[in-house]
Amino acid sequence: MRGGLRVTMKREFSPSPKIKLWTIEKESTITCEPSKEVELEFEKPEPVYLEGNGDCNVSSLRPKICVTVCKDESENVWRCRVVSVSAGAKLTMYDGIYVNPYVDPPLNEEEAVEAVNEMNGYQACGRVGTWHTPQASLAHEEHHRRQWEDAYKFYWKDSKIQEMLENQTISCDKEPNMDKAVKFMQALANEMALDLWTETSAYVLALPDDANDRPYCAGQEVLNEATAYVIRLSNAMGWNNVPRFITKPGTIEPPCFMPPVSEGETRSMAVAEEPAPLTLSMADTSQFTEGKITVRFRNEGNEPVRIPDEINDETSDFFFVTVLRTQQGKMRVLNREIGTMTFQRPLNYRELAPGQEYSVTIPVCLDEVDLEGWKQCSCELETRYYNQQGKDCFLGVLRATARLTLQ
Repeated sequence: MRGGLRVTMKREFSPSPKIKLWTIEKESTITCEPSKEVELEFEKPEPVYLEGNGDCNVSSLRPKICVTVCKDESENVWRCRVVSVSAGAKLTMYDGIYVNPYVDPPLNEEEAVEAVNEMNGYQACGRVGTWHTPQASLAHEEHHRRQWEDAYKFYWKDSKIQEMLENQTISCDKEPNMDKAVKFMQALANEMALDLWTETSAYVLALPDDANDRPYCAGQEVLNEATAYVIRLSNAMGWNNVPRFITKPGTIEPPCFMPPVSEGETRSMAVAEEPAPLTLSMADTSQFTEGKITVRFRNEGNEPVRIPDEINDETSDFFFVTVLRTQQGKMRVLNREIGTMTFQRPLNYRELAPGQEYSVTIPVCLDEVDLEGWKQCSCELETRYYNQQGKDCFLGVLRATARLTLQ
């Protein structure tokens, strides 16, 4: 019981073991229960399998921080207490149009040679070939999910969100209603959950995801089982020209190997924006309230630069993270989702000559933006472009900002 007088029972033993005496203790001052460290629970829903030759992806589930308050009688304040914190990532898998050797094994020696060579070259190629397995694709995407898990758990502790929240108090005189105190604290927790989302996303999206990188090595390890299966089949059929070697997977562990998660160094090292000939700027924000903005790439260097020509309404959330901030410190993430996409085919590219520009319009999600409440409020609009895939193209992070006044 909180507040006022608490009555507890204190047990004492008499000389006779059969007789138990109870006395009454009075406690006039009751303090708030001590804080308990809360671990982040990472949710891993079952993968969703879809038909067709789509691009597999891993989407982050937004963090949820649940809080309550307790009444500190000695200080006459409500103190925030974190009850739970969760995040997660969901997997979307596509069947693909590749040939699965478990389902459709090679019919002759020529097909077996092709299957072994293609599967052995998966991690070095950085993409799916004609012969592949869904198990290998799943291993690749599960590796990405492990990156999200490790990063979320690190940033939850590193950012000290629980500590900051539980340092918050509200005067009981100013707000005697417990439910309203909880509502206020929960609003603070929601803002910090957004910070956790964007910080974790910035780290994960900066992790390499191209040929010979850890996700492809994780897929190669599982794909080797199919290669061994084809080799056993070749042995049984007497196909002597089929290669008998199996690719050794490259480095897989740990999934989060860049600082700060594995090395404990400053978080800025993981997502540092290195000087690059390619720049990004806000080209047009006039359609912001309609859910669109236009960004512009420009090659400021002396050599051609190419980027994946794959940005559209369906894929933009996997290339861009867009955030709106007010002068009062409020922040809203304008993505429908944030995650990584694995293209199951060779990428299309757009090459920019020196001085050449390319503009693309991307959607922004305004579901959580109070357009009426933020009218006449000066805001900063920021978008970051992330790309870690592709051959001979720009890999890295680009950032663009613009001042925006909502009308």
